[in-house]
Order: sequence, then structure tokens, then C-alpha cells
Amino acid sequence: MKKSLIVVIVVVVLAIAGVAIFQNSKGKTTADSNDGSNSAGSTSAPASPSPVSTTVPGAIAILFYGDGCPHCQKIEQWLTDNKVAEKVKYSNLEVWKNKENSKLLSEKAGICKIADNQVGVPFLFDTVNNKCFVGEVEVQNFFQSKI
Repeated sequence: MKKSLIVVIVVVVLAIAGVAIFQNSKGKTTADSNDGSNSAGSTSAPASPSPVSTTVPGAIAILFYGDGCPHCQKIEQWLTDNKVAEKVKYSNLEVWKNKENSKLLSEKAGICKIADNQVGVPFLFDTVNNKCFVGEVEVQNFFQSKI
């Protein structure tokens, strides 16, 4: 009887811990995918969908992004707000879910001597000058200089 009581207590404690961990990780996932402007339960419009991978003939750059990446979403919003696609030819390739695009990103990073474990998104490859730009600020500065 005493043994079964201990087993029940251990199972209950593990179940409570599991639920707590699940709720904590669920909250972090929601927060990470949110730009901070909407809170849980908000009636605001949902965030715009991630950009679709596109390859543009004659593109001067390739913008690599991760679907759900908050930094990439900020860049995409800036690009949209500034109508960059109307002024600059660039390709937009998702790398977290598309292995071919991810492989291409590694190849382009290699040209700039950036190791795979140092590559992040947003990542922009200037196809004209074979230069790499990593992060929101560098990518935005690149496009700002082109518009």
C-alpha cells in the first residue's frame, strides 16, 4: 500500500511538472512569433503571413529568411512599407523549411567565408558584388542604398 502511494505521488508530481513545462514552452513560442504589439486574447488582426519564396530573373540580391523568424518579419514589413520590390529586383527564399534553399544559403555564406554555424537569417547575398549581409540592420542598409 505504501509503495503504491509513493508511485501515485511521483506520477502526479511528474504530470504537474509536464503540464507546467508544456505551458511555459507554449507561451514562449507564442511570444517569439509575436512582434510584441498583440497580446494573447487581443482582437487585433493576425500577423501577416510570411512571404512566399520567390526567384526573380535578373535579381541583384537573394534575401534568405526563416518562416516565423521575428527579425525576418521586421525586414519584410520594412520592405513592404518602402515598396522595395517595386524598385529593386531581389529573390526571397525561405530556408528553415526548404532544404534546397538552405543548401544555397550555405553555399553563398561560404563565398563570404562565413561558417555554417555562424549563418543566421535574415541573410542577404549581393549577387552583383558577391557580398553577404547578415541581420536586420545590414539587410535594411543594403536595400536603403538601392532605393
